[in-house]
Amino acid sequence: MVKTDQLNGALYALQGVLVHARTMAYDRKEHRKIAELLDWAEYLPALLTAEEDTTEQFRKVLSEIANQYQCQFILERFEQPPL
Repeated sequence: MVKTDQLNGALYALQGVLVHARTMAYDRKEHRKIAELLDWAEYLPALLTAEEDTTEQFRKVLSEIANQYQCQFILERFEQPPL
């Protein structure tokens, strides 16, 4: 599981992944790329609910997504969620 004090940021980042996937769809990006991004999004809740601490792994996945899909804002959402 993601550490309690970072849970809000994790959820906010997951929302950002979904928002980015929707934006890609509206922009008529390649379906395969959108599906791959949604595969990542599907994996993130498993990290949120795991029994062991997966905070660092969650952050690494977000970093990979941010780099691969040019959406740095999702990592920022995790690291600096709104109050």
